[in-house]
Amino acid sequence: MSGVTTVLLLVILATAVATGARHWSIPAPSLLVVAGVLAGLLPFVPRITVPPEVISVAVLPPLLYASAEDISWRELKAVWRPVTVPALGPQALRRRPRAREVFSVRGSRPVRRSSS
Repeated sequence: MSGVTTVLLLVILATAVATGARHWSIPAPSLLVVAGVLAGLLPFVPRITVPPEVISVAVLPPLLYASAEDISWRELKAVWRPVTVPALGPQALRRRPRAREVFSVRGSRPVRRSSS
């Protein structure tokens, strides 16, 4: 089986699973994960390796968009903190200067490095 055929069959599977999720009122991403794990455990399915960059750019944005379309403002207001803290918290921590970059320790006393 060629790579194109495998990917086409996986897209058909994902479409069928997403359609079934709407029919059964189950969140589509959850059912897609279960279907992916089951498809990966089948012995005749060839091994596919996908770089993480492709997942980050091509797979996650449509899934997040689809999930965002399904949530109402009332539901989002109820869960805004658990949604925003993981999204914005790491960025806030990255912006803080790190102690080892600002100070260098000589002996027992920290000395401020020059900015140049």
